[in-house]
Amino acid sequence: MIRDAVEKDKQAIQNLLKMCFPIKSSDFMDCFFSSVYDYGRSVVCEVDDRIVSCVHMQEMNVQLNGMAVKSIFLSQLSTHLDYRRSGYMQECMASVLDECDKKVLLTFAEASNPKLLERFGFQQASIHRTYDLPAKYFDKATTIGITDTYTAAELLAVYEEFMTHFDGYKIRNVMMFERMINECLHCGEQLLAYRDSQGRIRGYVRFRSRKDHVKVSECIYSGSTVLTKLLKAAVGNHTELRLEVSEAEHLEKVFPLAMSRKRIFTMVRCGNLPLFNKLYNANVRTSKDAYAIGFKPLYLNEKY
Repeated sequence: MIRDAVEKDKQAIQNLLKMCFPIKSSDFMDCFFSSVYDYGRSVVCEVDDRIVSCVHMQEMNVQLNGMAVKSIFLSQLSTHLDYRRSGYMQECMASVLDECDKKVLLTFAEASNPKLLERFGFQQASIHRTYDLPAKYFDKATTIGITDTYTAAELLAVYEEFMTHFDGYKIRNVMMFERMINECLHCGEQLLAYRDSQGRIRGYVRFRSRKDHVKVSECIYSGSTVLTKLLKAAVGNHTELRLEVSEAEHLEKVFPLAMSRKRIFTMVRCGNLPLFNKLYNANVRTSKDAYAIGFKPLYLNEKY
């Protein structure tokens, strides 16, 4: 049976995700269910009173070639190990995508399993570059101006300024940044910002300390000097920092010896290409081309 999850299903869904995604940290799972889960909706497949498959849905708007496009983001696609290859995810996704196609033009999904998503008509959306940067790269930088005091409105302002260089990004608001600050406070992450001499926030970095390195999940900055200051503050006493950025951010220009590796970060599905073409006066034939219709580089850094 396919149905919407209810409050009493929350623990069962959490147990299912921990089984299906053992490499995701317990901190990530705890954070997702304490700070994110209730803002979206989960669709589950139930067999013999047991939740065997699940998809989480989160509504969002993306800025695409001058228009705000209502979209849905899918994450945490999972099927119990004992019930795989039985069509339960197929049933779950058929229900979810039928709803998405009726409500929105674009459906996005985290690309944890690209081959699975391709079966449902998804194609490559955003690409990320991952850099492993030794702490010595930041030796000449200072942390003057780094602060842990800021408002959600200030973070939103610098995010919006950064996004003027990109297309295809999630349109965020103050409430979303309030939630981000709360997530970091309660989920083992840190969020530091840089304030210039005029008192303006010019960038921020969100990161988590691991045993042997620091992992940066988002870095928004107004220039290379701000970037190096933020990374210097984030790396702290660790010897290495791992940073994911959009495909268009070539950090070799700032760190000449740095090397990156690329991966698909999100995937996209356009459920109605004729309507999309009518809206944009275009003639695209694939979901990938629909998402890339603008002239600016793409940026989408959402996990749920």
